[in-house]
Amino acid sequence: MIFLIEYKRSEGKIVTFRNYDASHRREAQETRFGIELDLNLKGIKHEVVLLEAHSADELLRTHRRYFENLDLIHKKKPSLAARLRANGCFVPIDKFQDELDDLHSHLYQNWSVDELLLHPDDAKEFCDTIRRQTSFQGLPDDLILRCLISRRKNPKGPSPNLSV
Repeated sequence: MIFLIEYKRSEGKIVTFRNYDASHRREAQETRFGIELDLNLKGIKHEVVLLEAHSADELLRTHRRYFENLDLIHKKKPSLAARLRANGCFVPIDKFQDELDDLHSHLYQNWSVDELLLHPDDAKEFCDTIRRQTSFQGLPDDLILRCLISRRKNPKGPSPNLSV
């Protein structure tokens, strides 16, 4: 198999990950060239490589540095903390959840988190309010609500490997 990886070294993360059957080597090379050309035109400095291995597991063993986040190989859901970072929120998850809890208790004093989730329009407004009142305008609704739910399930704070 041939693996195409676009890697953003400054953040230690994979931007593009594709695999090709060995019989599609030319397509993989052309895709790599296209990505490199586009990045150069935009002045973006990423590594773009083609690697050959018998399997994704072998690639993981031989080129581990690309896979700080094993989710791409094993198709696991990334942790909430990783998803927050990927969406530009670098506040520790427990601090972010404190903000969510405070706003929830202020706006919906008589509603549990479950009750809020049973009212989609109100849940959407809650998420919009979070985005307006924080510097995290890009956070998707589902991520905000998952952070709120995980705090309810885990009041002392999430474990570092929590996946929801």
